[in-house]
Amino acid sequence: MSGEGRADKRAQGAGWGRFWQALALIFSLYNIEQAVEAMLWDTGHQTGAGYIGAEHTAFRPMAECGRGCVRVDRVDPGSPLAKAGVAAGGHIRFDRSWDPSRHIAAGERLGFTIERGARWTHREVLAVARPKVDAKASSAYVIYDLLTLSTCLFGVLILWRSGGRKTPMLLGLALTCFGLVDSRPQMWEEAPQIFLPFFAINSTDYLFIFILFATFSIAFAGEAAKLRLGALKYVIATYFVAFFAVGCWRAYSEYAVLPSFDAASGCLEIMTYPLYAASLFYMYVGWKRSGRSERRRYRLMLVAFALLVLSQMVTEFVSWGLGVQDYGADPLELVAATVAGVVAPALFAYGILRHKVFDLGFALNRTLVYGVVSAILLAAFGLIEWAVEHFVPVEGREKNALVDAAIAVGVFLTFHKVRDVVEHVIERLFFRRWQRSEAELRRFVREAPFVTQAPALTKALARALTEYAEGAEAAVYLAEGQEYVRAIGDVAGAPARLDPDLSALVSLRADPKPMELQDHASGAALIAPMVNRNEVVGLALLGPKPSGSDYRPDEIELIGWATRQVGLDLHALKVEQLEATAARQREEIAHFETRVDELRLVLGARASA
Repeated sequence: MSGEGRADKRAQGAGWGRFWQALALIFSLYNIEQAVEAMLWDTGHQTGAGYIGAEHTAFRPMAECGRGCVRVDRVDPGSPLAKAGVAAGGHIRFDRSWDPSRHIAAGERLGFTIERGARWTHREVLAVARPKVDAKASSAYVIYDLLTLSTCLFGVLILWRSGGRKTPMLLGLALTCFGLVDSRPQMWEEAPQIFLPFFAINSTDYLFIFILFATFSIAFAGEAAKLRLGALKYVIATYFVAFFAVGCWRAYSEYAVLPSFDAASGCLEIMTYPLYAASLFYMYVGWKRSGRSERRRYRLMLVAFALLVLSQMVTEFVSWGLGVQDYGADPLELVAATVAGVVAPALFAYGILRHKVFDLGFALNRTLVYGVVSAILLAAFGLIEWAVEHFVPVEGREKNALVDAAIAVGVFLTFHKVRDVVEHVIERLFFRRWQRSEAELRRFVREAPFVTQAPALTKALARALTEYAEGAEAAVYLAEGQEYVRAIGDVAGAPARLDPDLSALVSLRADPKPMELQDHASGAALIAPMVNRNEVVGLALLGPKPSGSDYRPDEIELIGWATRQVGLDLHALKVEQLEATAARQREEIAHFETRVDELRLVLGARASA
């Protein structure tokens, strides 16, 4: 294939990647909306929410009375269902089989038949406004919703910065699907006919969690270790189809309130474990076969992915093994949600931002990290204040004012100390290597004046710049006449002599400060001058970083400072060398003058004789 053909193919692939990225972002925004709606429902702030005396967790499908028939586990006294004669343990069959699975809108009429002995009698109830939610009782649900929402938001962030590349897109989409709270739609309760298509979307979303994670692990291992699936990919595709078919069976059973729902759910749960095992296996193989320099970066991804899988397994065990159907109602499930919503995304974020597992185009710097940390701390203190107001019983205006004053004083006294401690931890966590590299380069600059030979100093400068720039190639050029001649080092593509009329060198003489070379025409990515007064007496060229990341502004500034300081030391060595040469020549001249005087005396003595 010609070069133009390959370029066209790459451009076409990038275009399709952007297309799928846009679709994935739209789908992810829907998942975020669902998570927000669930949070509004659990906190009692969803407008138009209705209530008939029991919610979907109180309805159990019954085999003996057919499709849409449920046993009511509990009914609140005085509710519409109770007034219609429904009691706990009774059997009813809704006119619409999916009504037990959805949220109800206030003012909506629901029809059902109730079992009375051997007879079935039709009834209708009018949904009333949902009672106020108890803040303490719903706190576990709210925490669960926040954790799943954080996972979803992190997935959207990865999608947004993926650039249409397959592997980060798969991870981002899997995380956004993982953040879906429930397969039941959380919106448009007032339109029951819209429930079905959105129920289908949510059910598909739920199934894609496992398939996307498995596909991501295979793609990630393929990139890390160049694994080839061969004929195994057909087995994997067949398993995905079978898994999706069983998932559709489960979704239909849930929608139709069929007793087969439990059997379908159990079958689906069993089928997820081979997917988990295959995902972890491929991630492990990808880590094992990757290069030594890559293992530390990929180890974080392996641990984060394993935590996600483990948390999902715990959630399913709680739901189907222990029979806890209310998400967030079990402490073990909250722990799993914390791992999935906080710990695993934090490891993903650390691996992506700090170790560039995926290059998402972020320029990580102290200002960004500290700004985010300060915002998180402020939000945390705000949540603490909200929790105190809602969960601590305070009676009377004066006591409430005292509590508010105490909270304000506590925030004022503790925020800055907490922030300092957190920033110190963040500094060591994210920037420890940066600090160590910066300290090493500054130490070299301090010791440079004690080097006695210019070749040794230029060699040491090139080595120090390479170490500081994460292994980037470095070369030092010194002025000889009108040209700059390479004294030490090498940058691929850079010539041994640099024409002083190159645009970069002209700009460097006009404004002698380090600059990035955007076109990389000379093979270098960064150029830093050595300046003596207003004259550029030398320069340092640095190639691109092996990791592919750009030079940070603080790196460029420090490289420019180090090059300038060492350039002054080289100029001082040159002056010292010239002075030593001049002194030696003066000694030779004096010696020759003495010899001349001696010869003159000898010649004068001979002439007089």
